[in-house]
Amino acid sequence: MIINGFWKKVFRGLTLIMVFCFLFAFGVLASDSTPPQPPAGGMASGGAPGHPEYAEENTTAQKGGIVLTGSSLMEHFPIGDIIEENGDDYVIYNRGYGGYVMTQLMEVMDTAVFDLVPSALFINIGTNDIDRITEEYTYEDMMDHYKTILTAVQEKLPGCQIYVMAYYPCTPNTGTGQIQRTLEQITDANQYVEALAKELDVSFIDVNDVLEREDGYLKDEYAADSIHLTKEAYQVIYEALKPYFDECAASPLYLDPDAVFCAAN
Repeated sequence: MIINGFWKKVFRGLTLIMVFCFLFAFGVLASDSTPPQPPAGGMASGGAPGHPEYAEENTTAQKGGIVLTGSSLMEHFPIGDIIEENGDDYVIYNRGYGGYVMTQLMEVMDTAVFDLVPSALFINIGTNDIDRITEEYTYEDMMDHYKTILTAVQEKLPGCQIYVMAYYPCTPNTGTGQIQRTLEQITDANQYVEALAKELDVSFIDVNDVLEREDGYLKDEYAADSIHLTKEAYQVIYEALKPYFDECAASPLYLDPDAVFCAAN
């Protein structure tokens, strides 16, 4: 009886030690492997995930074309209407998601990008992350997420030409009820994104000179609100992007999804 009691105590002690070690190890691994997350971003209207119809549209879309993706500043780009009004014939699909932060875009990359096998990707994601920058979620953390998105595209679609777009200027009217995004934050974030683009050897596009007034803020006539753009603003952005669209359309990989998959790194 004395021996049985002794071994019972030993067994209980070892069990507690094992549980403690497991919890400690799990906590360490979790903290080391998971970068700080931004607070949850907004969803599209009604609180549901943005644009569930994209998946259905992708089934009949022409593969190997050009894809635009990002948050609301990309979602609001009326690319189809502008292409038609300008008499152009680019194959471009807009897969923007209003309110999304980078981690949310990560969750829909199949629908936003991979299902379409684009030969070129124009991406503008992160303005909602900028609004959430704190000591706990820094620009460096934000760039870690951006790097994850871009390297996933490079690995899965080696022939896809990536164009990382500079964040557009905001208005100075960020008062009560408006997004508190500053011109200084936009400038800082663009410096980080440009450096990341250089690190990953992807193209960085800054078309802000056609949108800015002399003090660097968004021109009044292009402001739909404190951060979003009018259709007139998107028309001038389109004109600034046309040389890039022409470059994409002239590529031998354009509208050839098999080549996009098989292109040499």
